[in-house]
Amino acid sequence: MSHSSVARNRRILVVDDNEAIHADFRKILDPRVESPALGELRAALLESATNARPSATRIAYEIDSALQGQEALTRVRESLEKKTPYALAFVDMRMPPGWDGLETIEHLWMEDPDIQVVICSAYSDHSWETLIERLGHVDKLLILKKPFDNVEISQIACALTEKWHLTRQVRLKLSELESDAISRVEDLRAANETLVAEMAERRQAEDQALHFSRILDESLNEIYVFDSDSLNFLNVNRGAQRNTGYSMEELRAMTPLDLKPEYSAESFARLVEPLRAGRTETVGFQTVHRRKNGSTYPVEVHLQLVTQGGAQTFVAIILDITERHHAEDQLRRAALYDPLTNLPNRALLKDRLERCVARTSRELQNGFAVLFLDLDNFKLINDSLGHDAGDQLLRAVADRLQSCLRSLDTVARDHDNMAARIGGDEFVVLLVDIRSPRDVAHVAERLAQQVIQPYQLDGHEVVVSTSIGIALSNEGYQCAADLLRDADTAMYQAKSAGKARYVLFDQAMHASATARLALENALRTALEEKQFRVVYQPIVSLETGRVSAFEALLRWEHPQRGMISPAEFIPIAEEMGLIVSLGRWALREACGQLALWSERCPPDRAPSVHVNVSKRELTERDHAAEVARIVREAGVDPRRLTLEVTESTIITGSEAIDQKLRELKDMGIQLHMDDFGTGYSSLSCLHRFPLDVLKIDRAFLLDLEQRREYTAVIHAIITLAHNLRMQVTAEGVETEGQLLQILTMDCDYAQGYFFSKPLEADATMAFLESDPRWLNRERHPTVTATAVCA
Repeated sequence: MSHSSVARNRRILVVDDNEAIHADFRKILDPRVESPALGELRAALLESATNARPSATRIAYEIDSALQGQEALTRVRESLEKKTPYALAFVDMRMPPGWDGLETIEHLWMEDPDIQVVICSAYSDHSWETLIERLGHVDKLLILKKPFDNVEISQIACALTEKWHLTRQVRLKLSELESDAISRVEDLRAANETLVAEMAERRQAEDQALHFSRILDESLNEIYVFDSDSLNFLNVNRGAQRNTGYSMEELRAMTPLDLKPEYSAESFARLVEPLRAGRTETVGFQTVHRRKNGSTYPVEVHLQLVTQGGAQTFVAIILDITERHHAEDQLRRAALYDPLTNLPNRALLKDRLERCVARTSRELQNGFAVLFLDLDNFKLINDSLGHDAGDQLLRAVADRLQSCLRSLDTVARDHDNMAARIGGDEFVVLLVDIRSPRDVAHVAERLAQQVIQPYQLDGHEVVVSTSIGIALSNEGYQCAADLLRDADTAMYQAKSAGKARYVLFDQAMHASATARLALENALRTALEEKQFRVVYQPIVSLETGRVSAFEALLRWEHPQRGMISPAEFIPIAEEMGLIVSLGRWALREACGQLALWSERCPPDRAPSVHVNVSKRELTERDHAAEVARIVREAGVDPRRLTLEVTESTIITGSEAIDQKLRELKDMGIQLHMDDFGTGYSSLSCLHRFPLDVLKIDRAFLLDLEQRREYTAVIHAIITLAHNLRMQVTAEGVETEGQLLQILTMDCDYAQGYFFSKPLEADATMAFLESDPRWLNRERHPTVTATAVCA
């Protein structure tokens, strides 16, 4: 079979103890249209015509998985037995409890020396020196830092399987050439033995020269034949003359040492010693050749010792691997630079940061700083103008950051400063050899001023600001990850403080972030471990003075911290998305309690239940259907269920949320606007929403007895609601004076500690059975501060 007809091997083995990683590789490497960039790489690797435009082809990878190194070794052995070897293996560095990545690679190469290997790891378990010491200087090993980019994986898979294929092609071609050369030499020797009596020594020499000349000149590679003792070149082909720039006469006066500057006479002798001793037939290695003009180029050498007529000569077949090195350089750049902005990526940034940390720890010098930049409201630009405009903005920001860094001639060493893009709209600036925190603040201000200047994106003028978090090396950092973490924390503080500003990290932020992380982790298991419970606070009808409903309130009793305020954990649950499952659990508990009240109380005295609903829950596509299912399973009348939605959710919500509210209303469920008057009110649009009750925020009642203007505001709200055929609940009633005032304004319902604190579920029935009443009135009430049982 000709080497040109060898089918491409796209077999890949993924070795990782995390099954999710295997799924990611399969998702990335599924057959699809190859990008032009990968096409160019393939064209370069295959030495296709330079003027041909790469065409879109589909790459079909065959991917196998192994969760441990031992399993990977078994798969490699089986593939070799079936003559279907793997071209490439992605190997994780940490795979407990079995072999680690390094030991796995050693075993794989002992079994199959040709397999290309990519180490995938987020950690630096072994230094580069350790890798070299154990694996040697090889060209079949790459290191890829996690988290990796889809394009990186695709490019690496394409390039390294092509490299495997090219190596196999070269080997087959070399085998053909070597076999042909040996066969021809043997033929010549047989002919010489047959014709020795008839042919003169001169004819024999002429035939031999003609034979070697034909072999040499037909080859596209450099071929050298040189004496085994003197090492002087005896014959070279035209390819060797063309690549080195030397003539045949000049080369015949030279030895391989004149072309290989990396080798001395002693080191070259050690290289060919296995051939002389007969321990191997071929020696292969990579080095550089020096041309006549002094320039060098990389080559791959395959050297063989041929014995003919008692004389020994070396035959060297040499391949110029400049294009291969160029492709490998492209792969390395793809692994270290962001393809969109050409800035260093997270992997290269982390490497530079680790060097800075190491240098700072052993040298007395000025420190360095990390500035973490996040563009404010970038998602809005992406969503409104499109991702192409977003990419234009990111490139423009990158250019401005680099330009700003080049102008820093008095703050830090310009050649050591660095701007990187680590993902999305996040950038990191590294300032080296800074003199004081004031200098860093000055740079942050300049960067912010540069970023906020207007951009022209597809005919649109766009202004975007940036929030910057700063971490300084004087905090005694031991690793780059901690620096990035703290700069990121400071950046989020800048976001929380209003955006478009910079914040310098301090340890209080770290403590806050650590506490927040601990709370998040505890929240993930709290529902499963039944740490939540629902308590119920009475809502009193100001018409009858009796309890008309209970509001279901969520409580979290942490096993170590004790009771945690809803104001602390509810916003975090919303950010994490846990509020959906938490809210449905609370609704299920409240409906179960409502069913109990309906069963035990007289029909005219059974209370309804109020449950709070977050904006995140209302954005769930199946929210209305889920509420209906819970109500149906509990066997309760939906008219006895009230959902309380905050004013901000209703007023600033989308059409989808408005539609969800109407679906809930159509079920017979009551809808109350909670926290009315907290700043988002739009009185002119209240009539558009299917609301039954406005719930006045407790802030209005706090100073009701001291501030007369609050009385006017509350009275206006109640009047407005009644005109819109809505009722009003006053929340936060704590004193008799507050109750008296809202009674004079014809308020419909009241809730607060004046009536009762929130009650445990099992205490609500006793409370209802006592039939407490707070009013004894006809038109104008008289208020008693304690409950009077009927």
